[in-house]
Amino acid sequence: LTNNGSDWSTIKPMFTNVTPITTVYVKVVNPNYNDRLGSGTVTITLRPITIKANDDTKVFDGTPLTNNGYTLTLGSLATGESIFSVTVIGSQTVVGSSDNIASAAVIKEGATDVSANYLVTYAKGTLSVTKAIGQTLDISNYNDVYDSEGHGITINNLIAGDTAYFSLTNNGSDWSLVNPMLTHVTTGTTVYVKVVNNDYEDRLGSGTITITRRPITITADDNTKVYDGSALTDSGYALTLGTLASGESLISVSVVGSQTNVGSSANVASAAVIQDGLVDVSANYEVSYVNGTLSVTPATGVELDITDYDEVYDSEEHSINIENLIAGDTVYYSLTNDPDDWSTVKPMFTNVTPVTTVYVKVVNPNYIDRLGGGMVTITLRPISIQAGSDSKVFDGAPLTNNTYLLTLGTLAGTETLFSVTVTGSQTNVGSSANIPS
Repeated sequence: LTNNGSDWSTIKPMFTNVTPITTVYVKVVNPNYNDRLGSGTVTITLRPITIKANDDTKVFDGTPLTNNGYTLTLGSLATGESIFSVTVIGSQTVVGSSDNIASAAVIKEGATDVSANYLVTYAKGTLSVTKAIGQTLDISNYNDVYDSEGHGITINNLIAGDTAYFSLTNNGSDWSLVNPMLTHVTTGTTVYVKVVNNDYEDRLGSGTITITRRPITITADDNTKVYDGSALTDSGYALTLGTLASGESLISVSVVGSQTNVGSSANVASAAVIQDGLVDVSANYEVSYVNGTLSVTPATGVELDITDYDEVYDSEEHSINIENLIAGDTVYYSLTNDPDDWSTVKPMFTNVTPVTTVYVKVVNPNYIDRLGGGMVTITLRPISIQAGSDSKVFDGAPLTNNTYLLTLGTLAGTETLFSVTVTGSQTNVGSSANIPS
């Protein structure tokens, strides 16, 4: 191997491991020939192989994905040799992919490391974690009475890394990070939800917001007074059942009712206006209205002014007279003051009447019954009738004269003196009374 003349050997040099270009000098000796000289070269190059780290994949579960496997993908090992070990380093936990890197291969022949004889090319593997399917979204709906506060759905099972998007249309273009909060009455508004997480497939769901009208009862005022001829009204009212939501107030209620005469009628509440500041929120309330009662009680009227009748017979009808009747009065009369014989017919008297009491009861729906009485007295009409006088010379026959004359007073009305009995007779000389009756 040196051609220095001192190290010739009959043993041919043999090369196994990688060898750069090496000259082997040769001298062939034969007794019949001159020594023949020559040389050759031996070259052993690195054996090329390719080792690839394994690929691997799994669905995200929160633990690292690793795989220390490898494969000889190109070339071959020399006979009797084997890959003793390869270092494979790679790890992927979250969704995505990363390199699985092979290096430091150790190749042995038996117990001898022959790795230096190989030109090892390493090919990367890929570790891939795909998205998992997460739990079905647990969404709590909202369903309650209006309270002037904002309310929305609640997602109960969000996990680390989740981002929730919300939509009221589910049209794909209006997803928002803002959870819609509703305040006013709604019969059932659907809120669509999309939860995005790098490690999970998008989770979709929905919930509903239902806000019902807040029940309250408003009662119109009751009121009463004694009849005075003017209308009784009362525009007052009270919240008698339920409460207003925080910060809101009852601005106005229309109360309509009127009672003038004795009796009662409804005082009717309606059209409540409820505001939050200057904003009308009446539509958020279920308002029940309870009527009040307006009552007018009978008044005590003035004492009856009754004029008695006390005169001489004049053939006309006469009775007491009530001087201070008012509109609505109905007059009842009685000659006994017995509750069973009151009559609206006024008793009229024509003929001579001793002092007679006429009882009076005046009924008016707006007054307490007024009671009284008056006297009717009709006395005899005084007149004087004088029988006629007469005379004659005695002739033996009786002298009579049945004539008469109204000499004092007058007859009533169209009455006439129908007859008068005149009794008297004188036969002998002398005189006697001629008597009317």
